[in-house]
Amino acid sequence: KMVDFVGVDKNWNLYMDNVIVKERAIINIEKASNEVLKNTDWATGEIDMLVPHQTGDAILHTASEKMNIPREKLYQEVQKLYGNVSGACVPVSLAKLSEENRLESGMKIICPTAGVGGEYGAFTYKIPTEIKTQKLDISKDLKGKTALVTGITGTLGFQIVIELAQRGAKLILQYNSNSEKAKELSKILDKLNAGYQIFQSDFTDKNQIETLINNYNKYENIDYLVHTAEATGKMLSAYEMSNEEAEKVTMINQFIPVRITKGLKNKIKDTILYVGSASEDGQFADSTAYVSAKKGLHGFAGSFAKEIYNKGIRSIYYMPGLLETGMTAKLTKRQISTFMLAIGQEKLLPTKKVAQRIVKSLYIAKVPHVKSSYEDVMIVRRDGYFV
Repeated sequence: KMVDFVGVDKNWNLYMDNVIVKERAIINIEKASNEVLKNTDWATGEIDMLVPHQTGDAILHTASEKMNIPREKLYQEVQKLYGNVSGACVPVSLAKLSEENRLESGMKIICPTAGVGGEYGAFTYKIPTEIKTQKLDISKDLKGKTALVTGITGTLGFQIVIELAQRGAKLILQYNSNSEKAKELSKILDKLNAGYQIFQSDFTDKNQIETLINNYNKYENIDYLVHTAEATGKMLSAYEMSNEEAEKVTMINQFIPVRITKGLKNKIKDTILYVGSASEDGQFADSTAYVSAKKGLHGFAGSFAKEIYNKGIRSIYYMPGLLETGMTAKLTKRQISTFMLAIGQEKLLPTKKVAQRIVKSLYIAKVPHVKSSYEDVMIVRRDGYFV
């Protein structure tokens, strides 16, 4: 019934008649609310709180007036604090009220909803005499999943592995040459009782990479592939960098991640995540080879995402701003401040927090503090900066 008033036309342009949508929402909120109040045998005056799906003041204020529910009983704090969280607003609202101890035994709550497309509904809820809370344990939410991570001795890769282990994932790990850092990580994983296997493989040796891919293909399933391996070189321009150094940077940052991804095409089951760099948006003055390689990986990721999309595999290109550790140590204060200004980054990012957001991105649709966009079917996430 709403098809003439809201939808997408043949040219993929959104159209919506705001007046019709508003009027329909007001009518449906009142209609659904009255119906459930009748079924529950509650009078309007008994309602202690109206916790609605967020549809805007013009709709909610009018609807609450028509229902004779005072505006002070209308809960809209989630909408004001977090913006549009769509269908999650009612459970988020109830959770926030519970956390703030504002839900008292015997309180009567009504929760009406109305969507843009014309769907609507409502339910009533009475706070129990005894409220039993159960804390959600997300510490093992990746139990039974297998993650392959490249570049584990890098600052960010190291922390990503720990985050995956803490969530219960089985780990297949790769490092280039830093055996001491790999041993340090192994000790941490042993303490976490993590299941893992570490492969040492030189990303500048094509023969070693082919052996590595063959070993990876022996695994039954790999749910997540996370590319964190990278080489920054000496942060020199292409004119100052030797051919050997430039080739190494390109191999590690672009060619080998591409080869591994293609070689495991039939093994990945869920998500491929490539760690890119904010330098693609705000290029360092002296990092031509590094940026060029990252852009090359970015281009491949977008193209490959379309190839595997029909298999249900998500592709994410994750671009963090400057971290507190890692590559930042190779930059001068002037380079750091100039670069942060160019990309709109206010402060250096804590590596652990970025690693947590990257791991969450593997299996959670929306991650706070990350700006997401789409390039065709590939998700691009920018962390900690705004261009």
